[in-house]
Amino acid sequence: MTTHQDGWLTIREASISLGVSELTIRRRIKGGRVAHRLENGKYWVNLDVAAPAVQPPAPSDIDENQPATPHPGAAHGRPEVAGLLPEYGRLAERAGRAGALEEAVRRLEEQRSGLEQSLIALAGRNGWLESRLEERERDLKLLTDRQHKPSRWKRLFGARST
Repeated sequence: MTTHQDGWLTIREASISLGVSELTIRRRIKGGRVAHRLENGKYWVNLDVAAPAVQPPAPSDIDENQPATPHPGAAHGRPEVAGLLPEYGRLAERAGRAGALEEAVRRLEEQRSGLEQSLIALAGRNGWLESRLEERERDLKLLTDRQHKPSRWKRLFGARST
């Protein structure tokens, strides 16, 4: 039977020790990025032993909700190069995403400024069209008022009744 004294931890204990989720530990076991063994249907993880092949973390291995934690060796008081590589990979991926996000924000700001200029031009055009419409309505009203006036002769002599 394994114990804590020989360095083997349960998945839950390893996740608490590293400050990551249990699912992350399971992914690392599946990817061979952490030393592990299966005993009586239960996985045991050893953080003191380097995994057989160190690989950068897979994108699915990164949990955005988890705070950044120091490398795995720091939990036991000694830095390990194998423990630093996954953390550097994760930070590099975050930095790459930050650059892409900054580029997207810059493009959106350019689009916004272009749209603001178009909006100002359209507002000026709208004002001009509204003034033209008011002139046309006034002209139309003058035309309709004039059509209903009696002729000059009718106004002077009035209508004769027989």
